[in-house]
Amino acid sequence: MKPVLEAVSLSKDYGKRGFRNHVLKGISLKIMPGEFAAIMGPSGSGKTTLLNVISTADKPTSGQVFIDGKDLFSMSNREMSAFRANRIGFIFQDYNLLDTMNLEDNIALPLSLQKTRPKMIEAKTKELSQILGLQDHLKKYPYELSGGQKQRGAAARALITDPMIIFADEPTGALDSKSGRDLMQRLEWLNKEKKNTIIMVTHDALSASYASVVYFLEDGKIRFRLDRGDSQKEFYDKIVQIQASMGESL
Repeated sequence: MKPVLEAVSLSKDYGKRGFRNHVLKGISLKIMPGEFAAIMGPSGSGKTTLLNVISTADKPTSGQVFIDGKDLFSMSNREMSAFRANRIGFIFQDYNLLDTMNLEDNIALPLSLQKTRPKMIEAKTKELSQILGLQDHLKKYPYELSGGQKQRGAAARALITDPMIIFADEPTGALDSKSGRDLMQRLEWLNKEKKNTIIMVTHDALSASYASVVYFLEDGKIRFRLDRGDSQKEFYDKIVQIQASMGESL
């Protein structure tokens, strides 16, 4: 089986000559289809930079990223924009819902921009709203929703184009513990039942324990890889132990 995403010797520097900050230091990574991968590490370890580069939000200083065998950074800007719109979904910490649209229209927006047939948009919106427990909130505006409802709406919007990969940046960071667990349980279900490939940056051990594999970054390099077994509790305990050994606050 070929990886859905492959990063090869990724480096990322910021700053000018003489004042260079080497954030990523030759990272190589393979994500297989249907995998749920979490990326963790102390503050300043490079985890958000890595997510930005592999999700096409930023370009590496050197190295390559392949998604579905395509060399992303050899694409033209137009090709890259089309690739993002059709093959990649994003879930952000701050939801990024449009206040002038109700939840239904926010979820449907990516398909509307692609001029998808209205009946298909309606069917997809209904399906995802039921999966994510939003069917009673579709006519509400973002200011009428709880944080958990907003984030589940953001997840539905990310999923509506049937993307090859979902990238999630601290998706539970702005949520209370109950809403965070609810979101992670739904993402885990989507991964297991719908075979969605998910790559998530998180600082939270509990959120990471819903993934199938965790990569731990330190000083711009991958230091550990931890695979989940049958027990989520044991996986969580191991994540906490590695965090403690790396000096990361929980």
